[in-house]
Amino acid sequence: MLVLLPASEAKRPVSSGPPADLSAMSFPALVATRSEVLDALLEASAAPDALRRLGVREGLADVVRANTALRTAPTADAGAVYAGVLFDALGLTDLDAAARRRADEWIVIISALWGAIRPDDSIPAYRLHLCGRLPGLGHLPQVWQPALSAVLPAEAGDGLVVDLRTAEYLTAWRPQGD
Repeated sequence: MLVLLPASEAKRPVSSGPPADLSAMSFPALVATRSEVLDALLEASAAPDALRRLGVREGLADVVRANTALRTAPTADAGAVYAGVLFDALGLTDLDAAARRRADEWIVIISALWGAIRPDDSIPAYRLHLCGRLPGLGHLPQVWQPALSAVLPAEAGDGLVVDLRTAEYLTAWRPQGD
């Protein structure tokens, strides 16, 4: 079984933990695309018009500014970083060990920055919407389509796919088959 979730716009702050290691995250075939997207996000976040480029309101200027330090920012499990209605209801941090192992095996979070990650992958808090555009890359769903299409079909296999993503996330990768 594969459960697809959208990354949440809401993030919990991360105060300690090692910096993100792109090659240690699930789906190592995504490292090159992750690095390109991260570099473009750092560039866009440092620009004088960063809020406009990232489609973020003035009240989130500090969050966008924090994007510029993502290579050295502390990380925590994605299941603990993502917040909001869906992730709060899942309660990933409250699961017992057996349930947490199943969640880490079955759940894949589709992210504008990381592509596809598991709840136990270490990530920093960040701000980037999947429907955004980054300098030199263009529209993010099209950036992620080839990379996700190379790894997620094998992950889904012939099993059940429960897709809880919104329509905008479907543009990055859509399961095929029955």
